[in-house]
Amino acid sequence: MFELGLAQAAGKSTVLLSQDLAHLPFDVSSQRIIKYDGLEPQSAKSQLKAALKTVLSSDRLARAELLFASGHYRAAILEAFIVLDVGFRRLAAKSKNEKLRLDKAKPMGEVVRKLEEAKILSLAERTLLVEVMRIRNNAVHLPDESSRGDATKVVDTAKQFLARFDMDN
Repeated sequence: MFELGLAQAAGKSTVLLSQDLAHLPFDVSSQRIIKYDGLEPQSAKSQLKAALKTVLSSDRLARAELLFASGHYRAAILEAFIVLDVGFRRLAAKSKNEKLRLDKAKPMGEVVRKLEEAKILSLAERTLLVEVMRIRNNAVHLPDESSRGDATKVVDTAKQFLARFDMDN
């Protein structure tokens, strides 16, 4: 429990597992805890995977927001874009639609196009994501610092879709 307290004091995200929810310390019992069967620990595998994906994506988005608040707009754009890229690739990978079975090297534009063709994304969402990809490409390839407005658009879009990625887990 000492390690958990240190991690939380340091602002680190945690995922808690327990075999018995009835005998948890009072300061932990109100947190989200994944229950597993000690004889069959694999029973919690899907819940654990979903929780880890959420925590890792949320951490990256939190980093993007920190960078944004510090005026590092280019870095904020890149961090937030990674959340989008990973999330959309996961949506495609878990789809039952064979057309969404993508090579990992496919560019994000191809992933988004195929998700729209499969009716997982709307045309309006695809249009928004094309704009976000343009902003990301400019942040990577142009020497000028990215604007606050561009960073706001990418970070806000990542927030919007992160909630959807969480719901789809």
